[in-house]
Amino acid sequence: MINLGLIFICISALITILVTKTEKRISQNERAIEIIFWNPSSPIKFDTAYGPYKKVVITGFKKVDSLRLIEIRNFLIEYKKTNKNNCGVHIVFGDNSKYGDFIKVIDYCLQESVRVYAPYKNNIWIPTRRNMKK
Repeated sequence: MINLGLIFICISALITILVTKTEKRISQNERAIEIIFWNPSSPIKFDTAYGPYKKVVITGFKKVDSLRLIEIRNFLIEYKKTNKNNCGVHIVFGDNSKYGDFIKVIDYCLQESVRVYAPYKNNIWIPTRRNMKK
């Protein structure tokens, strides 16, 4: 009788441990995008004096913006392939632009392993010189 009770307690403890570990693993799969916004007093300068950034304006018009988002993504992909020596891309979000477009650009940076991108007000500066992860 004692052996049967001990076996039941051991099995219950093992099931509890496995369920707890599974729940912990599921909660660790949640992700967040960390964004550090640029400060104008920073020593890193993001303007035309720093270099010839490719400027792309997101206007809020769905047809135009979808093409410009493709252009941004292709810019990052092509830069990664050819390792050109240009300064990067400057994305301006117009007053009618959508928040989802901002998130898409940040997601492109994550997908293409961009180490540094600087959101500031309605702009994102992506310097590409030595910026892509290897």
